[in-house]
Amino acid sequence: MKTIFIIALFCFSLVCQATSEPLRLQGSRIDLPGENVIGAAFSDDLVFMQQSVLQAAGPNVLSSRRIESWSLKSNSLVKERTMAAGRSGLIGDECGRIEADGSAHRILVCADGETLAFLDAGTLGTLSEINCGGRIFDFAIDHKTERAFVAWQSTSDDQYLTVFDIASGKQFEQAKISSGTLAGAQIAIDPRTKKVAIAQSRYGRSGYTTSLFGCSYIDGLTCELAATAKQV
Repeated sequence: MKTIFIIALFCFSLVCQATSEPLRLQGSRIDLPGENVIGAAFSDDLVFMQQSVLQAAGPNVLSSRRIESWSLKSNSLVKERTMAAGRSGLIGDECGRIEADGSAHRILVCADGETLAFLDAGTLGTLSEINCGGRIFDFAIDHKTERAFVAWQSTSDDQYLTVFDIASGKQFEQAKISSGTLAGAQIAIDPRTKKVAIAQSRYGRSGYTTSLFGCSYIDGLTCELAATAKQV
């Protein structure tokens, strides 16, 4: 009898769910300038965005990166800063990620192709920089351990995953991932399991292929090839 009662309650619950109001999501719209948004991050009631800005100067095209903070409460621009005005070596969405560290009230972006910059979340002024010594593809932050993970490539076309201390900029660990010319790479991190995933894109005769690497930083930094797939 007890089992029948439980089943009846379960069925009644399903009926209630089926006849209840559909789930509605509330959002807001932010009208931005026409430049290409290549990265965004949230922190408290602010959204930080990075835009790629191109400007024609005669036969030349000047590239800049614009960093903006927007208030979600008032839906208005709070602060903006143009980095490397007209002389940025970053093209398109290259190194376009932006990370927000709410506890330290700062954000992390690429200042140029080889340098990460910590910006004050309020003023967008530069607090400190980390130079990787090569082309930065992508980066991610473990907010629990206050470490930055950077996927980059040396001038000799060797690819590395390097771990930096956010506070001091000091290098903790480094693992060589692969060698050869890459079209690009992306990184994802799971602080709960202390695992990092890296997707490397290469262009060959048959088109693009992607090599997927899995890394762990539980007991030292180790990486290994997980799979090779078509373009990701």
